[in-house]
Amino acid sequence: MMNKNDYISVTRWLNPEQKFVHVGVLFRDDSLNKANPIVGFKYDSDYLAKYPSLLPESFEDNFNEGTIIGDTDYNSLIPSYFKQFLPSEKNKSVFRVIDSEYLEKDQFQQVQHITKFKSALGAIQLDYDNGNDNKFNVSTDMSEAISLLEQVCKGDYASVDEKGLNALYHPNSDTHAVSSFIEINKKFFHCTIKPASDETSVNKQLMYRHIMNACGVECSITMKLEKNSEFYFGQTTGEQVVDFENNNHLMYNTVPVSALVSDSRKTSHYEPVTYKLINETLNDAIDVKDNAQLLKRALFAHLFKQKNMTVQHIKIKDLGEGRWRLSPQEILEPVYDANIPFKLPFSATVSAYDDLVFDVSFINMMVTNFELTKNEVHEVLGQMEKVLDNIVIHASQFDLSMADIENEIAAINKSELKDYLKKSKPEESVIEDKDNGPLL
Repeated sequence: MMNKNDYISVTRWLNPEQKFVHVGVLFRDDSLNKANPIVGFKYDSDYLAKYPSLLPESFEDNFNEGTIIGDTDYNSLIPSYFKQFLPSEKNKSVFRVIDSEYLEKDQFQQVQHITKFKSALGAIQLDYDNGNDNKFNVSTDMSEAISLLEQVCKGDYASVDEKGLNALYHPNSDTHAVSSFIEINKKFFHCTIKPASDETSVNKQLMYRHIMNACGVECSITMKLEKNSEFYFGQTTGEQVVDFENNNHLMYNTVPVSALVSDSRKTSHYEPVTYKLINETLNDAIDVKDNAQLLKRALFAHLFKQKNMTVQHIKIKDLGEGRWRLSPQEILEPVYDANIPFKLPFSATVSAYDDLVFDVSFINMMVTNFELTKNEVHEVLGQMEKVLDNIVIHASQFDLSMADIENEIAAINKSELKDYLKKSKPEESVIEDKDNGPLL
């Protein structure tokens, strides 16, 4: 029998029922006196009986009586899904200050320690001491969030208290950010706040969001923030919306593709992860058919030099009843240094350093990697080209001059997208005009 300190209760918010339900327990068992304790997750029998549609499709094939065991050959690793609760390398610095022995703990103990401060991620709540549900809604005032962000960016971790730690962005965030709520149309959206180098960089974020939306890419709502002539920007996470007026909560469980890739066993830690592998993983593991959407995101990331894009930034969102789709895309700062590679290469056949150049072989590669027809690929390219061709007009809406976006213009022109589309013709039918993407 496991004692209280050896398990973490896992609950999940169900929007139709407007309540949390108990899913099961993440457990650690070293009673067998092995070199490494057994770490795993065991589903609650009531959850298995009441919510079969919410279970992974591979449940019957890979699970034994509702139990998932972590990889015990490698220092008590927790099941891949729960790795998203672990901090990134940067955020480990915060926990190291709060607890000097943190890095000596195994993964289960690290997650257990984190739940004392940061108990929720998406619609999943980890609560090792069975605390109340209100932990989920702890928020930070916007000015408090900016002050906390300044504090963390300076490395002043020693004064981060429990409330401050709870406001830190997802534990596995690649950059230090702080979470808060912003009000849009009488609803409160969970968002992250990050510093900006100057006002121009924030205006570019707003322009990127506008262009991505026009290209049909669902992206995070982005807003400009200012404090004492210093600029910041916030981005919605797509995970939690609180409508206090109607006493309604919309919470979506999001999972970074990194967790699915780790589960897929298709790649080792040392192999590069490409959009091709992401597409295969999404289709195999959870049957997300957003092939064209993923292609647009890959093209945009490379045309606009979002080199810091990783498999942690690409997430899928649980819509309920076992339905999933890609979450809104985070907008990252561009990196134009030619000596810095893309962290997420477009394809194993395209260099992580090279600009995209559209030709027949590249089109054929996109057809294969994203499981689309040639006409579907041309349709995506046509929609993007129509928007990018008017980048100067888009930029002017956000007080950006030609000089401000010269790097963006050069990258688009260097890709020769327009020239390729002029020379080529779709095989099946002409490209039809699409609307301007989803309304935000």
